[in-house]
Amino acid sequence: WIETWSFFETIHSRSYTHIIRNIYPNPSKVFDEMLDVKQILECGNDIAFYYDDLIQNNNYATNKKEHKRSLYMCLMSANALEGIRFYVSFACSWAFAELKKMEGNAKIIKFIARDENTHLAGTTVMIKRLLEEDPQIAKIAKEEEKHATNLFIKVIEQEKQWAEYLFSNGSMIGLNETILKQYIEWIGSKRMRAVGLISP
Repeated sequence: WIETWSFFETIHSRSYTHIIRNIYPNPSKVFDEMLDVKQILECGNDIAFYYDDLIQNNNYATNKKEHKRSLYMCLMSANALEGIRFYVSFACSWAFAELKKMEGNAKIIKFIARDENTHLAGTTVMIKRLLEEDPQIAKIAKEEEKHATNLFIKVIEQEKQWAEYLFSNGSMIGLNETILKQYIEWIGSKRMRAVGLISP
């Protein structure tokens, strides 16, 4: 399942590259300046932290409980990633298609969103099964409840900041910063409840 997930992420990466190359006359400028956008850099660093921690524990694990803790938090991070991040951008792409603009882009994004929903479902099932089958992970989940809740809240806040960034020069017909923020709060709360967290 993980190998298939990885395969689809490769397709997504190539799809986004294809989109950017077809929208911008000089796509290399976009690729070169992407990490200069504060919102993108912050999201990337936050995502990488939990994966790096799990990799570290995979390679040098001496404490089984800490290894399980890093696995649990990485799964929670992946769940928030697949279920909340990108949804502001998805909504914008679909709104353009509603206006009969960049419809090919919206079709590609629709397939990416379908895959993200599959990955979301997979991580949700994995988290639930671990909590049911491993008493130590159930205990870790209780210990890390505040940390996991803050992780999701931060993802929601970063997506709201992304909405602010996207609409900093104005709104578009049928969509604006306020609507997107409300949407992200709603979807974020739904994702949190699905993995046993209490949404704010």
